[in-house]
Amino acid sequence: MDSLEKDVNHCLVMPYAPMPAILWCLACIDFLGALLTGQASKKIPGTNTNVNTTENSQIYMISYMDYTQEQAELIQGIFRHKLVHLAQPGPLSLYKGKTVVWRYDHDFNPNHLILENFSPPNITKIKPGWQEHVDQRFMLGINQFVQDIKKSVFKSDGYLDKLKTEADIREQFRIAIQDVYAPQEIRNKVTNSTP
Repeated sequence: MDSLEKDVNHCLVMPYAPMPAILWCLACIDFLGALLTGQASKKIPGTNTNVNTTENSQIYMISYMDYTQEQAELIQGIFRHKLVHLAQPGPLSLYKGKTVVWRYDHDFNPNHLILENFSPPNITKIKPGWQEHVDQRFMLGINQFVQDIKKSVFKSDGYLDKLKTEADIREQFRIAIQDVYAPQEIRNKVTNSTP
């Protein structure tokens, strides 16, 4: 948690790097979700079924960060999936049939995690020559996101307290840590392309 706070704080000074800050937060949540569920490998042990990192992270956000299902889905849909796979979130997302834009703020923002409805829908300029009707805006306060993660670990009845007192959570932690430190197979994919 100290590393999370230090690295995010470093990203939020000139010249700002908010996307790596958000990505580091999401990576910490993924890790905490893996520890909570005992699923830190690619496959569920003894099966050929992939671990659902998205679901595990949502379980953690809802159970320990006190986020709603909607907030967890928006964070993952807008930020996590696009940052992990495309290095940048897209300007627009569709959520429950509505077009959503997003904003982030470095510091405290009273609208942190709020999905604001535009009535009537806004016409938003995405870039020169591209305007869209937008129904909603989702706000993420980056420093608040960090504090939410830290609080989820250290608060009374938070993850660390549960880890100390609940045997099933300790067992899941043990399984996940073994997965984290087990040697991982690196697959060498050879292509048939000519240089």
